[in-house]
Amino acid sequence: LIIASPRECYAMNSLFNGAQEAMFQDAPSECLAAFNTTLNCDPKVQLLSYDFDRLDWTEADLTTLCTSPCYSSLQALNETVTSSCGSYEFDFNNAELTAVQVVDLYMYKYNMSCLTEIATGSFCLIVEQSWNLTALNQSGTITWPEFTNVTFPNFVDNDDGAPSLDLDDNPLDESNPSPRFNDYGLQLELSGQDYYQEGIPLDWQGHGWPTILEYDEYPLEIQCSDCFLAQYKLGIESQWGEVYE
Repeated sequence: LIIASPRECYAMNSLFNGAQEAMFQDAPSECLAAFNTTLNCDPKVQLLSYDFDRLDWTEADLTTLCTSPCYSSLQALNETVTSSCGSYEFDFNNAELTAVQVVDLYMYKYNMSCLTEIATGSFCLIVEQSWNLTALNQSGTITWPEFTNVTFPNFVDNDDGAPSLDLDDNPLDESNPSPRFNDYGLQLELSGQDYYQEGIPLDWQGHGWPTILEYDEYPLEIQCSDCFLAQYKLGIESQWGEVYE
C-alpha cells in the first residue's frame, strides 16, 4: 500500500456515525461501542462499501482520502472491532457475516483505492481509466495473449472435478458464455445507493470491452503493468477480492 501525502486533514465521528445500532441490532454493547472509534478521514471513507464503478473516484477524491492519519485510524478501528466484537454474526442476504468482516471490507476497499503506480505515483484507479480495450485494440497497440482457453471443473457430475468428455474423449467446456456488461446491468433493479451514485456507463465497466475478461485474458501490456499486478495481488490476498474485482 502506498499512502499519498495529505493536503488536508479531516475529522469525522466514526465509520457509521451511530448507525451501527440499526445495522447490528443484537450485537453486544461493547461491539457497538467499538464502532464509535474516531476516524481521522475525509467523509468519503463512508462510501467505500459502494462498488468502485459507482463511486467513479477522481484524483482529488483519492488525494483527500488516502492519507496516513486516515489509514492509521482505520487500522485502530479494525483492531478495536476485532477485540470487542469477536465472532459476533448478523444476517446479511440470508447469509452470516461478522462485524469484523465488515471492517475488513472497508480496509480492503481503502487499500485498493489508494494503490499507486510505481513509475508515476498516479492512483491505480485513475490509471485504469486509460485501459480502453476497444480503442487500444483498434489502434493495434496491444498484444492479446494466445493461450487463454480453459476447461472448467465439473463438480456436478464428477466428485473429483474431472471435466466431461465428448465421444472422442476430448474435454468439453460446459461453461456459459461470458455475460455482456450491458446485458447484466439491464437485469438489475435499482437500489438505494443508485439514486445517489450514478457511476460510470455500463459499457465501460469492463475497461471498454463488451464481455467480462478473466485476469489472464487481458492484453499483456496491461497484465504486466504495476497497477494490474498490485490490484491482482491485493485481491487474491483478501477474502473480498473476487467479490469486487
